[in-house]
Amino acid sequence: MEFFDAHVHLQTLDNLPELMEQAKQAGFVGFICNSTSPADWDKVLEVSKTYEGVYPCFGIHPLYVENLPSDWAIRLRKILIENPKAMVGEIGLDKFGVDLDFQETVFRTQLELAHELNRPAHIHCVRCWDRLLHVFKTEKEKGKMPPKILSHSHHGDKDLIPRLIEEYNAYFSYSSIFVPDNHPKVQACLKSTPLDRLLIESDAMGNVESKAVGLSKSPLDVIDLVPKMSIISGHKLPMLQEALCKNAMEFING
Repeated sequence: MEFFDAHVHLQTLDNLPELMEQAKQAGFVGFICNSTSPADWDKVLEVSKTYEGVYPCFGIHPLYVENLPSDWAIRLRKILIENPKAMVGEIGLDKFGVDLDFQETVFRTQLELAHELNRPAHIHCVRCWDRLLHVFKTEKEKGKMPPKILSHSHHGDKDLIPRLIEEYNAYFSYSSIFVPDNHPKVQACLKSTPLDRLLIESDAMGNVESKAVGLSKSPLDVIDLVPKMSIISGHKLPMLQEALCKNAMEFING
C-alpha cells in the first residue's frame, strides 16, 4: 500500500530524519510541503532537496501576512523561477487573521504569480468563502487564475464542489477534520467529491497553533485516515488508495 500526503508542513516537524525514514518504510511515496511565510521558504527548499518525493510550495499563509518584508513578492517570484517544479502555497483568506483587505491583496498577488508562472496553488479558506469566490471570479475575468487549485482541508459547502471543478480546475484534499461524527458538513463534502479530484493530507505542523486546535502532528496519521475516508466516501479501499496517489501526482504534474 502506498500513501501520499497532499498537504503538510515538514519544515516545522521535530525529528524529521527519523520521521521520514518511518514514512518511507510505511509506503509513503510523496509529500507536498507547504510554506507559511518568507521565513521558512529556505527550509522548505532544503527539505525538498534532502528527501525524495517532497514537492515544495512557496507562499504566504493568510495568518502570516503581518510584518512582511517589502520585497516579499520579488523574493517569491525569484524562488519559484529558480525551482520550476515548485507550487504556490499555502495562500488564501482566513476570517481569524488580521486585516482581510490586506490578506486579499497578498492573496491576489500570489494567484496572479501562480498564473504567470503556470503553477498550481494550494488554497486556505476559513469562513471567507463568499469573499474568496469573489476574488476567484474577478481574477478569472482578468485571465489571471492559476491553472489548477487545491482546496486544502476542504470544508466549504458541498454544492461548491462541481462549480470549483468546472470553473477553476479544483482538487480537494481532506484532513482529519472529516473523521468526527459532529462534522457532517465536511463528511458531506467528502462524499460529494469525485474520486478523480480527491486527495488526503495530514496538515501536520509542529508549531503551537496546530497543537492548540488538535490537528495532526505527523504525516504518518494519513495511514489511519485512508481507511476512514474509504468508509465515509463509500469507495473501496484499494481503489481509493490508488486514486489518492494518482490524483496527487496529476495535480503536481498533469
